[in-house]
Amino acid sequence: MKKSLLGYNIAEVDVMVDTLREENESLNTTITSLKTQLKNNETGSAKANLLEEDLKSREETIRQLQEEKNEFISQITSLTEETGVLNEQNHELRSQNEYLHQQNESLSQQLSELQHQLAELAGQDYNEDTSPLESLRSRLEAEQQYRALEQTLNSRMEELTAVTAELENSDSHQASGISFLAYYEMSRLRNVVMEYMQEQMKEYYQFVNENSVKMRAAIEQRQSEYNQMIREFLAKASDFRVSLSNMEDKYNGMVDYSMSIDKLSTRMNEIMNRFLEESGAHLKKKEGHAPEEASLSVEKTSFDQGENASIKPFMRKISG
Repeated sequence: MKKSLLGYNIAEVDVMVDTLREENESLNTTITSLKTQLKNNETGSAKANLLEEDLKSREETIRQLQEEKNEFISQITSLTEETGVLNEQNHELRSQNEYLHQQNESLSQQLSELQHQLAELAGQDYNEDTSPLESLRSRLEAEQQYRALEQTLNSRMEELTAVTAELENSDSHQASGISFLAYYEMSRLRNVVMEYMQEQMKEYYQFVNENSVKMRAAIEQRQSEYNQMIREFLAKASDFRVSLSNMEDKYNGMVDYSMSIDKLSTRMNEIMNRFLEESGAHLKKKEGHAPEEASLSVEKTSFDQGENASIKPFMRKISG
């Protein structure tokens, strides 16, 4: 068998080269598979990034929706409070409306009474002067009289025209005089009727104006009295609210004062009990050599003396 310069067999070298080639191909295959896996991993990571971004966007959307939900809840709460306030205001306005309705009914009743009084006054003035209805009736009667007079004058004018036509052939001067007298009489009657109508209408309008002025003055007086009542009611309500607020403040102050007194009393009792306990312990130490009964009597005596000596000044301070 031939050997190379390095002393290796050619067949072994070929086998080794083939083995290395196979290993190289295997490595290439492994590298290719790794590259494929890397690409797949990159694609998966891209998808994961997209999913993460989508998740973040969804979380942001959920956060915004939560904020909007909280805002809606706060708005609903505020609207509920405003609704309660508006209901209270509506109740107050309803009560005020009822009160105003009662006042309106009272004013209407007073107005009807005034109208009744005016009617009575008009009835009282019936014998002295004409009432509005009687004035209107008089005016209508005057109009009827005026129309009757007008018809009479028209008929007389027709008669005078006929007489004038008949007398033209005999005596034109006498006919013209009769026509002049008829026209003069008609004009005089028309002026009398017009003056009577004007006087009646003037008296009627004067009576209506006087009653209207009186009624307006009475209504304005009632309105002024009503406004004064409203102002007094509002002032009394404001004073009542102020006094109620002051009473609430005083009550709160009394509650705080009572709590402070209770705390102070509790603290003083604790101090007094501690002082009595320490005094009793000190007396027990000091008189420990005495017999037990004497010790008990001494403790009792000293306890009573200490209690009387300590409590009485405190009670005098509290009572003072």
